[in-house]
Amino acid sequence: MNVFVNNAGTVIQGKENAWLTAGPVFVAAGGGGRFLLSKKLAATAALKLQGGFGGSAGFLFGFVPELGIQYGF
Repeated sequence: MNVFVNNAGTVIQGKENAWLTAGPVFVAAGGGGRFLLSKKLAATAALKLQGGFGGSAGFLFGFVPELGIQYGF
C-alpha cells in the first residue's frame, strides 16, 4: 500500500501502477535530412512516427523528433 499527498494536501492511500506497455508488434515511419555546416561538420534533423500494438495498452502512438551534430575527421 502506498501513501500519496495530492496538490491540495489530502493524503491518499492505494496501489498505483505507472507502467503501460505496448508490443510485441511495432511499426515506424519517418524521414530527415543532413545539412552541411562546414567541410567536417553537419547538422541532422529527423521526424519519426511510431506505434506499438498489443500489451496492456492495446495501441501506443509516439512522435519522435531528433536533432544531432556530426563531426568528421
